[in-house]
This record gives sequence, C-alpha cells and structure tokens, in this order.
Amino acid sequence: MKNYAQNWKCCNMESLVGGVRATAKCPITEPPAYSLTRYWGRSMKLINLVGRRFTRLVVTEQGEARTHPGAGVSHHWICVCDCGTVKSVSGRALRSGLTQSCGCLNKELARSRATTHGGTGTAEYRAWRHMIGRCTDKNDKAFKDYGGRGIEVCDVWRKSFSAFLNHVGVRPSAGHSIDRINNDGNYEPGNVRWATAEIQANNKRNPNGKTHCIVGHEFTPGNTYTQASTGYRQCKACRDSRENNRVRRR
Repeated sequence: MKNYAQNWKCCNMESLVGGVRATAKCPITEPPAYSLTRYWGRSMKLINLVGRRFTRLVVTEQGEARTHPGAGVSHHWICVCDCGTVKSVSGRALRSGLTQSCGCLNKELARSRATTHGGTGTAEYRAWRHMIGRCTDKNDKAFKDYGGRGIEVCDVWRKSFSAFLNHVGVRPSAGHSIDRINNDGNYEPGNVRWATAEIQANNKRNPNGKTHCIVGHEFTPGNTYTQASTGYRQCKACRDSRENNRVRRR
C-alpha cells in the first residue's frame, strides 16, 4: 500500500518521504505552495473559491495553508459575511456547508427557536396567560369562578398563543379585556371578544343561575346592572320600581 506520496521540503532537501513520517521526524517541514494531497495514488488539486458565495459568506481572497500533523494540509479563505464581519474559513468547511456565516446565523436561529411568536410581554400575551391560569391553576385566586366551574380553554388556544391572537386580534384599547359572550361557555372561537368594563358588567353571570328576578323580570343585558357591594347582577326594573316608590313616599 502506498504512503501519502507528497513532496516535502525537509532540511533543504527534496524528499518523497510520506508526509506523516516526515512531519514526525523533522520540525522544519513546510507544505508545497499548492494543494496536492495524494491518497491512494490520486491527486486533489486546489479549487479556487475567490468570488464564490456560501450562504452568508463571500470569499474575497486566499488565506493561509495550515499543516495538521497526520491529517495533511488545510487551505483557508478570507470571507466577508453579510453582516460585515471578516472571517478565515477552511475550504472544506465552506464546501461542505459546515460554516455558513461568521456565527451570526446560528445566533439568529437560536433566538428564533427561543421566540416562537414574538408576543411575550404584550397585553394580548398577558391576557392569554391569565385566561389559561384561571382555568387550569388551582392556586389562581380566580380559579373557583372559572376552572372550578368547569370553564376550559380550547386545546388549540391553550397550546398556541398565535392561534389565540389570530382569532381575537389585537386589543383595541387599554380599556378592553377578554370577555366570554356566554358566561357559562368555554374560552373558544365564537365565544370570546375584547370588551369594555361596561359591556362586561352587563354580561356578568347570575351567581344563582337564575334567568328571572324574584318578581319575574328576565335578566337580559338591558335589564341588569352590577351591584357595587357584591359584584353580582341585579334587576334594573326592580331597582327603578324601588326608586319610584321612595319618590312617592316623599
């Protein structure tokens, strides 16, 4: 079997000694000026990469040739990244795709993997997190009125903030918050909207589950109001009747 048959300049003498053994014996070895590494009788010549683009790197000039004991010679090339950084990269790393940038591409990909939607910290994201918390976290102070009553968040929204945002949209103003149209329904498409405090006050559930007041008036959005002391809905018709009676007694 043939050795690595490479011409090496050892001690000012031309020698056809195998590259590995020559490097081990003589510290004054230098590779040829061209890349001609012969394996099993075949020659591999240097490929000119100047002017070529490899993803984000553009080769501008040939760099140094580095000798690796036992592994031959690697030729490096001076490259300019799209971000402006200049970097020396081996030809093998460029051609194989191992190196595609100065390092900025890997950083961007890492940030992209860590940030799946870019909405963290927004009012919409907080509303989404709180919605899930009060329906699933037993330690949440509002759990008894949501998850404790069987209110759930649909699987698609619970797993994806993007899906939730695509349906409800951006919050119209700071005075709006998430509201369920049917207070006994789940957080799901068709039953959720952004609503003002006034709209939500008229849309609060009756804690006793009643549809009519004790007199018989129906609890409709136009016939209910929120009692400040309890936060529960009360009948407007009955309130107006009481006020009228007070006026008459005067």
